[in-house]
Amino acid sequence: MDKIIVGPSGRGVISIEASVEDNVRALAKAMGRAVAEITVAVIERPRNEQIVAQIREVGARVRLFGDGDVANGIIAALEERSRIDMLMGIGGATEGVVTACAVRCLGGDMQGRLWLRPGEEEIAEREGIDPNAVLTLDDLCKSDLAMLAATGVTDGEFLQGVSYVRGSAYTQSIIISSLTHTLRMVDGKHDLQAFLNQSAVNGIPTSNLLKEHAIS
Repeated sequence: MDKIIVGPSGRGVISIEASVEDNVRALAKAMGRAVAEITVAVIERPRNEQIVAQIREVGARVRLFGDGDVANGIIAALEERSRIDMLMGIGGATEGVVTACAVRCLGGDMQGRLWLRPGEEEIAEREGIDPNAVLTLDDLCKSDLAMLAATGVTDGEFLQGVSYVRGSAYTQSIIISSLTHTLRMVDGKHDLQAFLNQSAVNGIPTSNLLKEHAIS
């Protein structure tokens, strides 16, 4: 999916059908900044090289990342607390839908358009999907009541991964809700010995118990 994501200041001023320059300048004007002060995150893939070149040509900053499509989209929507002002480029479609829920919660804006690989055109036709349609935030996340919850597995752009210290597992999670208009960061400590004890008492294989805990 080709995507463009901004925070609350950019709501209503972006268009995936507009040029990179027009979108960057529109956001800079909306935020009251110079173009040179705008930072755009782009996933580092050959398919996005032209976008990167156009961002640099207009004079904005580029922040390339290898992975973390959802995380960087959330960071862009955070605005004041963020080191990224906008996300552009072609990334995962599934990740785009997940990110849309967070953008809805944070009051930002997002547009997307499917970027089909060879052979996917027939699938889109069978599903009745127009690959050229512009997908707005309302298309990607239809409800005003949205929530995103995520826990880091490995260290990433936004969350720390799981670490193990003296028999405990430490996790970091984020919970974003449009109902309460809150963003919560939750640090968790999980006593692994307690799970091992529970396994012994209930006769549950340790591997199954830890797997169930990881899923929950």
